Amino acid sequence: MKAPLWFSLWSFPAPYEGNEPAYVDEINITCTEAFTVQFDSIRKEVHAFLAQRETKPYFKQSMVAHGKGYHTLSLAWWGIQFNKNQEDLPVLSSILKCHPELLTLSINVLDSNSRILPHMGDTNAIYRGHFGISIPATLPQAGIRVKEAEQSWKEGHFIWFMDAYPHETWNHTSEQRIVLLADVLRPEFSNQKKRICATVMTSLFLQKRMEKYSFFQRNQRWIVNYLAPILIPLVRFRIAWINFTRKY
Repeated sequence: MKAPLWFSLWSFPAPYEGNEPAYVDEINITCTEAFTVQFDSIRKEVHAFLAQRETKPYFKQSMVAHGKGYHTLSLAWWGIQFNKNQEDLPVLSSILKCHPELLTLSINVLDSNSRILPHMGDTNAIYRGHFGISIPATLPQAGIRVKEAEQSWKEGHFIWFMDAYPHETWNHTSEQRIVLLADVLRPEFSNQKKRICATVMTSLFLQKRMEKYSFFQRNQRWIVNYLAPILIPLVRFRIAWINFTRKY
């Protein structure tokens, strides 16, 4: 039975209560093979890129222990294409072009002795994947927990999971953990791609303001209920305009 479309924007702080499994076998995600067969080229490309470019701290530092240690750099983010980064990462860019179901693709770095605290994703419309690039250790030193189930990352392989469920990650080693983060649209929601991207981007826009301004925190439900329906169609147009003008 198809699960109803869910967004944290409308239900936060209530958690997602779907019946999907916490993890999805990587063989069941169509784009997995495109990454695994090119792992050596991808790893070289990512390390060469990181040697020249700096990742940026994730905007929501409140979900990172001690407020630091989590960095990211995007090739695509909820439908927005970061063309300048894609030009410098041709192997990953070619995968993006061949797999339009990939809504997000980014390089994610978790520093040594860092932890991302329990949090939940923005929608059940996607499966989120972590593709291991540099994995310094397995459980219990480094890993991911989705609901109550823990897994270790493995270089050259994906961990796919239901991002809407509460989850956390940690790296209690002396080295960085580097993965590719990918969001793949579930097939049953493929005809709602633009709506999903616009709703999640609106949610992230509001979360960023709530992170920065106490007024947004105190009036969260009022702001979401009245402002989000206005913002979503505007954000949908802005995503299309950014991609048309190749702004990024």
